[in-house]
Amino acid sequence: MRLLLVCLFASLPVSLLAAPPNVVVIVADDLGWNDVGYHNPEIRTPHIDALAEQGARFDRFYVNPTCSPTRASLMTGKFAARVGMDAPVQWHTEQGLPLEERILPEYFRDAGYQTLMSGKWHLGMAHPDMFPGSRGFDHSYGNLAGGIGYYDHVFSGGLDWHRDGEVLREEGYATDLIAAEAVRLLRARDRTRPTFLYLSFTAPHTPLEAPDAVIRSYAHVADPKRRTLAAMITTLDAAIGRVLAVLDEQGMADDTLVFFLSDNGGQLPAGMLIEFMVPPARDGVADNAPLRGGKGRVYEGGVRVPAVIRWPGRIEPGRTIVQPIFVADLLPTLLAATGFPLDAREAADLDGESQLDGLLERDLRPRSAFVVANLGSEAMIDWPWKLVAEASLPFIPDFLKSTSYSLFHLDRDPEEQQDVAQQHPARVAKMKAWLAAQPRREWVVLDLSKGSDSFGGELTREPWVERARSRAAGGESPPATVD
Repeated sequence: MRLLLVCLFASLPVSLLAAPPNVVVIVADDLGWNDVGYHNPEIRTPHIDALAEQGARFDRFYVNPTCSPTRASLMTGKFAARVGMDAPVQWHTEQGLPLEERILPEYFRDAGYQTLMSGKWHLGMAHPDMFPGSRGFDHSYGNLAGGIGYYDHVFSGGLDWHRDGEVLREEGYATDLIAAEAVRLLRARDRTRPTFLYLSFTAPHTPLEAPDAVIRSYAHVADPKRRTLAAMITTLDAAIGRVLAVLDEQGMADDTLVFFLSDNGGQLPAGMLIEFMVPPARDGVADNAPLRGGKGRVYEGGVRVPAVIRWPGRIEPGRTIVQPIFVADLLPTLLAATGFPLDAREAADLDGESQLDGLLERDLRPRSAFVVANLGSEAMIDWPWKLVAEASLPFIPDFLKSTSYSLFHLDRDPEEQQDVAQQHPARVAKMKAWLAAQPRREWVVLDLSKGSDSFGGELTREPWVERARSRAAGGESPPATVD
C-alpha cells in the first residue's frame, strides 16, 4: 500500500504538489559568444556571471542566426522555416508570425499565469492582431520592430515605442527603460497568480549607442566601436541585475526559474548583408571567438550562444551542460517545469523537445537532429555531425543561385575548419535528404525596391503602432498566411 501511495504521489503534476514557479526569460540581442564575462573577463557582466554561478551554463545552446527566426522558434517550439519565419521581419513587409500558431504566453496564460513582456517583439507589426497584446501577453511594452535607436526609439523613420499597444513618447535609454518597466510590472503583479515575464532587450544590437560614463570606463579598449559595444553589454548586465534584485526584494527568487540567452551570435565587422544591407551591418564589432562566423551565418558563431538557467533548489549550481539544446526546446521544457506539460498530441506537433529531465540530472538522453535557418541557408545538427547548406541570398538572380554543402564533426572540430564532406558521402546524402524532407512555409518576399535609405532618419512617418491601427480601422485584415 505504501508503495502504491508513493507511486501515485510521484505521478502527480508539479502544479498539484507545490505552487508552480514563476518564469523569467531574458533575451539579449546579438550578444557574441565571447562577449560575456564568464567567457571573456575583458567584458564586465557580473550579474550574468552570477547567474551562471548560481545556476547552470550551456556550452552547446543553439538558436537561429538572426532575430525573428529565433524568437519564432522560442515562441512556437518549432523550426523557424516551418512557420515561415526563417528571415528577420523587415519594416517594409507584412511578414509576421502566423496568427494560427499557439505561442508561449498563450500556454502560460491558459495555465493561470499572468503574462508580462518588456522589450523587443520583432514578430510582426503590420496589424494590431500581430502585436504581443493580441498574442497572449496581459501587458507589453517596448518596440515592435528591430534595431531601434536607444535614445530616440526610432526605427526606419518611425517612432517604435509602446505600452500595451498604445504609442508612448518617452525619454531615456532603451535598455534602462526596458528594465524599469520589468521592475514596475513585477512590483505591481497579482500576487495570487504565478508570473511569466518575457524580458527581451534590444542590446547590444546596433546602432552602437551607450551612456558616456560607461563608454569612458572602457577607455583601455582601442577600437571606439568595440568600446561602445562593451559599454552597451555592461549596461545591459546592470539592467538585468536590477530585475534580478527585484526578484530578491519581492521574495520571488527562490520560486523563480530564470533563463538567459542571446537570440543569435554577435555581428562581425563588414556585415554579411544579413539584414539586406541596412546601415547597422557596418558597425559589427562583436567577438564570437573561437567560433566561426557570426550573426546571419549558420556556422557556430552565428547559432551557438551564451545561455544560462537558474532554478534554486532544482538545478544544481555551477554545472556546465554540454548536451546540445535548441531554442525550440524552451517551450516544452518550461511548460514541463511549471507542472503543466503538453499533452502527447501537442508535444508530437512540436520540433522542440522537453529537456527538463536532463536539466534536473534525471535523464541525459541525446537530442534528436534539429535545423537552424536564415535566408534560405540551413544547418542540420545531428550531434556531433553538422551539415551546413549555404544558399544564395534571396536578391541574387535565379540563374546565379546555388547551394553549397559542408560537413563538420563538432566534437573534433568545434571551430569548423575541416570540411569532411568528401570523406563521408553517405552521411552527407542522408543528412541532405533529412533537410529536404523538413516542412516549410513560404515567407513574404521582401520588396527591396523600397530600399533602406530612411533607416535611422528623422521622425517623418507616423509611429508604427498608429500605422498598424489606422490600417485596421480602415477595415484591413491581418496579412494572410502564405503557404
